[in-house]
Amino acid sequence: MAQPDTSAKLAYVDASRGIAILLVILVHTAYRVPGLDGAFMALVEFGQWGVQLFFVVSAFTLCASQHARYEGRVTVGYFYLRRFFRIAPLYYFGILLYFVVFQALAPRPQDLMLGPYTAGNVAANLAFVHGLVPWAQNNIVPGGWSIGVEMAFYLLFPLLHVLLLGHHRRSQWVLPVAFVAAIGINLGVQFALSGWSDMGSAYSDFMYLNLVNNLPVFVLGFWLYQHAQNGGAMGRSRLIEVLCSWFLFLGFALAALALHASAAPWGFTLTPTLAGLAFVGLVNALRLHHWRLRPLAVIGQVSYSMYLLHFLFAALLVPAVLRALPEATDMTPPALMLALAYPAVIALSYACARVTERLIETPGMALGARMAARWAGAYPQAARSVSAR
Repeated sequence: MAQPDTSAKLAYVDASRGIAILLVILVHTAYRVPGLDGAFMALVEFGQWGVQLFFVVSAFTLCASQHARYEGRVTVGYFYLRRFFRIAPLYYFGILLYFVVFQALAPRPQDLMLGPYTAGNVAANLAFVHGLVPWAQNNIVPGGWSIGVEMAFYLLFPLLHVLLLGHHRRSQWVLPVAFVAAIGINLGVQFALSGWSDMGSAYSDFMYLNLVNNLPVFVLGFWLYQHAQNGGAMGRSRLIEVLCSWFLFLGFALAALALHASAAPWGFTLTPTLAGLAFVGLVNALRLHHWRLRPLAVIGQVSYSMYLLHFLFAALLVPAVLRALPEATDMTPPALMLALAYPAVIALSYACARVTERLIETPGMALGARMAARWAGAYPQAARSVSAR
């Protein structure tokens, strides 16, 4: 029997990914445009939390996949194989790509914050444990820290899924308690690591970029899934829930920006969570609206490739163009330069992402699906399904 096409119903998921990658590209492009006004730049820096939007959507879609796929015949080994082949082929390509770029840039690899290419750092990235290694988490592949966090979350997901959603009657109170507990655990771990901030930038960055600092964000993805499954807490008044969702997004987005701008001590431990709360409102609003989200969804479908590739254009191409046209740069307002550079980085990243999707991502997912199907003894059609992202 043919399976129903749910792509239209889940367009908001890919659209959310599209928004996430557009936010990330915005902030990384803006960093390369000199002279942007401080207040304008403070607003643009909200784009850094596009990664937290990816995390919310990741937890949400994994919960949906765990419940819907193959009538529950999903073993832990099956899950890990699928996830590994979803991430690894393209990431390994990224390791090779940026090594070549690192050699070409020498002796100025700082343009992409690459290196040192030690055997240990490369091995940590190949094994996807770089999210636990401060000096390896973000210097072999630009932005690779988020892949390390994501893979660590995958490792914990089967256990978290059972604890948070395995007992439906209790999950109404389990998830709020888990969210508060995740914040408490994070504060405790950050206090224990507070001495690391004096040991160099790699250690201070690790305090912000580690899994524990983003664990509350993933828990919010579980809650969003449960909320959607229940039809919404205010299912009888769709308009009220839409308005509340947008207010949730705007309120917590402004709170995250204000806390970030204040440079308050320990603020970095709460800004990802505030951004995650904002994105729960955003995704829920997109879920409830009947907008035509196809342009965002199309971008979202290749957002992983765009994430790994956009650094080439944002960090290298934009500065190169500015250096090549110094007179035009001096006469052009910085905001206009950003308005010109941003679409160009998006277009180039998207074009390249379409190629890597066809040559690397899709074959990798297909291979993972076949291996996982053999592992779990699932239905044969499981090997042909590569739509989970």
